[in-house]
Amino acid sequence: MVWPVLLLVMLRFWKLRTVVRLTAVLAAGFLILRFILVSVGAPLARLYNGPDTRADQLLLGCVMALLFSSVSHGSRVHTSPQAGACWAGPIAGDRPGGGPPRAYRAHHAGRLV
Repeated sequence: MVWPVLLLVMLRFWKLRTVVRLTAVLAAGFLILRFILVSVGAPLARLYNGPDTRADQLLLGCVMALLFSSVSHGSRVHTSPQAGACWAGPIAGDRPGGGPPRAYRAHHAGRLV
C-alpha cells in the first residue's frame, strides 16, 4: 500500500529518469536480500510468502512500465523491448503457443530487425 503513493510522490517531484534508476536500485536491493535469505537457509514458506521477497518482481515491472511510457510509440527504443517482452512471455508461461501474437507480427511486419 505504500509503494503506489511513494511512486506518485516521486514522479511529482523528480525526473522520470531518476525515478526509474531509484526503482531499479530498490529492486536490486530486494533481489540481493532474497539471495541472502536463500543462502542462510530461510524456510521455503518465508521465501514464497514474504512481501519483501516479491518486491523485486513488482519493482522491475514498475521499471518496465516507466520505461515503456517514457519513449515515443513506434520508435526503435520502444519496439525492441516490446518485441522482447512478446517473445519472453511464452517462456514465462503467459502464452502457450510461443512467439508474439499474430496481430503484433502483422502490425510490425518488416520493422523488426
